Amino acid sequence: MTAIRVSKSVALSVCMLLPWQVTLCAEEASSGFIEPPPWQEQVVAVPAYPADADLLPFPVDQPALSQTFNIDSKSLSVGTDGVVHYSVVIVSSSGARNVLFEGMRCATREFRTYAYGEAAQSFHPAQSDKWQPVSHYGWGGFRAELLRDYLCDRHLSPYHLNEIKHRLSHPQTVR
Repeated sequence: MTAIRVSKSVALSVCMLLPWQVTLCAEEASSGFIEPPPWQEQVVAVPAYPADADLLPFPVDQPALSQTFNIDSKSLSVGTDGVVHYSVVIVSSSGARNVLFEGMRCATREFRTYAYGEAAQSFHPAQSDKWQPVSHYGWGGFRAELLRDYLCDRHLSPYHLNEIKHRLSHPQTVR
C-alpha cells in the first residue's frame, strides 16, 4: 500500500477534528504518514460480445504460441479504480476461439477474468472473482505483454484510453 507524506501540522489538524482517534493520530503524526483508504474495485458491466470488425491484433513475442491475439476496441475502458477492462479474442491456428472479458490492475500487476465467451456469441460469468498475478509464461503470457507494452506505463499506472488504442493500433511503435 502506498503512503502519502504530509506535514506534521496537517496530520495534527486532521487529528484534532477526529479526537476519538487520538492513539492512531499520535502514531501517524509522529511518523508523518497517513494511509490512503483501501483500494476498492468499481462494479463493471460485461460488454457486448466482440465483433470481428472491432478487433485490434497485437503481437505476442512467444514463439511457442501459435495463436493470434486480439483486443476488442469497443470493450476497452479505464476505470477510476485504475483497472483497464478489455475483451481479448485468442484464435488458434485451426480457427478455434477463446474469448475472455478481463480487467488488468496495473498497480499490482494482476488480472481478473470476469466472463468467458460462449459459442452462442455471448458471455458467461466467471466462477472465480479473484485477482491473480500476471504470468510471463505459458498460454497466459499474453497478459504480461499487454501489461508491459499496451495498457500500463513504467510507473504501473494505466495509460489513458486513447493512448491504449493508439498503442494497439500501432504495435510496431511500442517498446
